[in-house]
Order: sequence, then structure tokens, then C-alpha cells
Amino acid sequence: MKTASRHVLRSEASARYERGVDPLLAERAVERFAELLSLTCPDLVLHSGGADERSSGFPELTRSVVVRMSEVNRILGTDLQADDIPSLLDSIGFVTVINGDEIEVSLPSWRPDATSEVDVIEEIARHFGYENIGRSVPKPAGHGHLSQVQIRRRRLREVLIGLGISEAMPNPIVAPDTMERAGISGNTLRILNPLVADESALRLSLRPGLLTALAHNEHHRRSGVSLFEIGNVYPPTGDGLPSEHEVLGVVLAGRDAHSAVEVWREISTALGVGAMIDQSTA
Repeated sequence: MKTASRHVLRSEASARYERGVDPLLAERAVERFAELLSLTCPDLVLHSGGADERSSGFPELTRSVVVRMSEVNRILGTDLQADDIPSLLDSIGFVTVINGDEIEVSLPSWRPDATSEVDVIEEIARHFGYENIGRSVPKPAGHGHLSQVQIRRRRLREVLIGLGISEAMPNPIVAPDTMERAGISGNTLRILNPLVADESALRLSLRPGLLTALAHNEHHRRSGVSLFEIGNVYPPTGDGLPSEHEVLGVVLAGRDAHSAVEVWREISTALGVGAMIDQSTA
């Protein structure tokens, strides 16, 4: 699946691999073949039993999970009883054995996607009928309100848009070499199963996305574009997983340093923070 996605090469084999193949299909196919062969060859002699050679990594043929009725009703918001479940699951090959408030469900071999209790609960919901599940909505404990972070984020957007700067929303997933080309060093977190090979690493900075957007506008003869983005970056840490925090990035194409200084002053005033600009290297 990863190789097919990386090379954008879809085939019947990759589709079957993604969806899974019934491990008992070969056995049933052999039995059906023998049945058809016996109809055309009356003198055919069939020996009972058979040899089944499997690799050591072959999945288990029998799988089962325990489903708790309390969990079923909690997730679905229903009042089902254990006796209601067999009629919903037996018809699709999920064999049920009731044991009080718990039900042992044997999972069919042709459903590799069903592996846990919640998967069985999903099947119960589908066959019980979503239209039969109540529409009760829990009452909120209090009135909703914006957090301080949300208030500042909105205020920041208002200020920047008021200055004539457009908001950009680049993809936070970038090509592995994008950071280096933007002059940013550091190890990026790679995605194991990227949809596109050029989008397989989490960004360390907003700079690459904003510069790409700026270049796109320049190629379409739109010069002097000013953009900003408020988004998350994922710098590396020492424990293996990156940290995640929100930052602001602004690019001003075709403007002088004085314009950038004025933008920064407006931002610091809106956030209520002190700011000092060092012009010694200007």
C-alpha cells in the first residue's frame, strides 16, 4: 500500500492488499472445485481431509471479541438487550454466544477490518438502523466562550487583514528537502504512508509555505503580494517526537524595511506586548 501510494501506481493487486483477502477462500474454493468435479466424474474418489501448508506468519483463522451490552448502549445511546444482538449480527456472519451482559462474537474470516469491540458495535448500529437511534443531545454545562488564545488569534487576524495582508493556508506537510531549500536546518518528522511523495514531512517553520505561495503569485505576474499565516510547526525534541506550537509568519514582497517595522509595531500593540526593534544591522 505504501509503495503504491508513493509511486501513484494503482493496481488490482494493491487494491486487494489494502482491503484484505479472506484466508479461508482457498479452502472453500478447493471444496467447491471438488464438488463440481464429482458431478462431471461420477467415478471420482475423494479422500477426506487435506494438507494445508501455511507460513508461520499466517493470520489466525478464528478470531473473536467480547462485546459488552453496557458499552453498546453507552456508545449508541440505545437500550438494547443482549437477546436483540444475534438477529442483527448472525445474518452477516458474526456468530454470537450470549453470556449474561456480555456477548462473545466470532468474527468472519472475510472481514479483516473488524478487529475490536467498537467495530462490532458499528455493525450493530448499521443493522439496527441509524434512524432508530435517538437524537438526544447532551445539554451543555454552561455557555461557550472564546479562550484567551482564540481571542488573541482573532484580534491578530483582524489587524493583519486591516493592514492589507492576505491570509495564506499552506499545507503543513511538505517535501523533505523543502526545509533545506528555505534555509532551515533540522530533522523533520516523516509520515509513514504519505498520499504524495512530495508531502511526507511535517514542517519546522512557516517560511517554506509562505515563500512557495509568494513564488506562485510572482509566476502569475502578481507582484507585491503580502501574506501571513497563523499555524502550527513541529520542531524536533530530544525524546523522539516533535513539539507542536502555533506561530505567526508574515512575508511582504516588494516593500521596504519601514513597512515591515510598521507591521511589527501594529502586531505588538494588538497583543499588548513590548517590542524593541534593533536597526543596527539595517
